[in-house]
Amino acid sequence: MTNFDTKCKILSDLWFYGRWDKRFENLFHKFDLGFPLACLIWQNTFDDFVSEGMKNVIEETWVGTLFVLAKTDDVEYKTLADIAPELIEDLV
Repeated sequence: MTNFDTKCKILSDLWFYGRWDKRFENLFHKFDLGFPLACLIWQNTFDDFVSEGMKNVIEETWVGTLFVLAKTDDVEYKTLADIAPELIEDLV
């Protein structure tokens, strides 16, 4: 399974690179708090002030993202390319 820090990094990258992509518009709308929060946590903006509530928002965003992208949670994802290769291909 993917650890919390990596989830934040992947969600942050997806939000950063894909937020203008119409394919992800509904996903970003539904999890409008989770994606920027993941970005802030990954960038250590909150340092040691990550509450259980924040972690829950990230986890819900992660599960929802995997569902939308038809991915399972039993795999250890390491990068954005692991869960959204089509986005990476479009960037190249």
